[in-house]
Amino acid sequence: MFTQYKYRLDEEVSITSAKSPKFAVSTVSIDSRCSEVPPAKDKTTLQSDMIEDICHVIKDPLPRESLGYLVDERKNRHELIPTSPLDMKLQQEAVITLDEVLKEDAMKLHRFPPEKRANVATILASSLLQLQRTHWLKDNWTRKDIFFVTRDDKPVFDQPYLSQDFIPAKSHPETAPTPPQSAFRPKTSLECLGILLTELCFGSPIESHQHKVQVRPLSPSTQPNHEFNLAIAHAWTWEEIWAENPLFPDPKYSCLSFPNLQGRVREGKLDDVIQDMYVLIAKPLYDDMVVRWPPRMLISAGD
Repeated sequence: MFTQYKYRLDEEVSITSAKSPKFAVSTVSIDSRCSEVPPAKDKTTLQSDMIEDICHVIKDPLPRESLGYLVDERKNRHELIPTSPLDMKLQQEAVITLDEVLKEDAMKLHRFPPEKRANVATILASSLLQLQRTHWLKDNWTRKDIFFVTRDDKPVFDQPYLSQDFIPAKSHPETAPTPPQSAFRPKTSLECLGILLTELCFGSPIESHQHKVQVRPLSPSTQPNHEFNLAIAHAWTWEEIWAENPLFPDPKYSCLSFPNLQGRVREGKLDDVIQDMYVLIAKPLYDDMVVRWPPRMLISAGD
């Protein structure tokens, strides 16, 4: 049995450094209680454990009132309290995936205009930086993992969510534990972002451009895999991407041809890689977007 959680991806991007993400978890409410001293552990205080791994706590929570607390840079304590089933039901809203939006856009040209696609691209690029070392970012993430809440049957493009599924450990007690995976796997996730940027540039699924490559899926019913989609993304030249939307060619090609990526990962220069992700991908997307579409226009465009 899968448990699904959705993180809201923060649309803010820092000009000088990648900011910490602000997450809104659909099944957890955050009760902020400021204190520089952790609460004393006693029978009446359930909110006594500091959370060291939030993904682990949410994946397999203990039956208690509080999941624990997080401490920010100012030593403030933020307690995570699970919502009641009634609250969860009230918070549920209709959602639509980026996959569905891009497919619909082929028939409804103004449903997902270029300025909205640019904004989503900027949020995804920033979120890649922030989630790279966490379990919230799948190795192979696609447009099917990106959700938007719909209001009045319109997607709220300024607030994308990233979906992740967890398998409760107690559902497979007989399964031997798997070896821990590396927390830093940038190559595939960067390639996935490059594919997503190509899709957002053209406003259509990557496989709708399979005429760009000679290879084909084994059959019409075969689901295109990562390598097939990656080949299509590589097939678009810099000039072709620029002609469609000048915002995308440099960040897209930085994703697909990141400088000395594997070598620096092997050498443990992970901070350098993260910094270059920001300089080569997230920052150019944001800078070009706000020049081309000032913030006020982004809020109102396409509504």
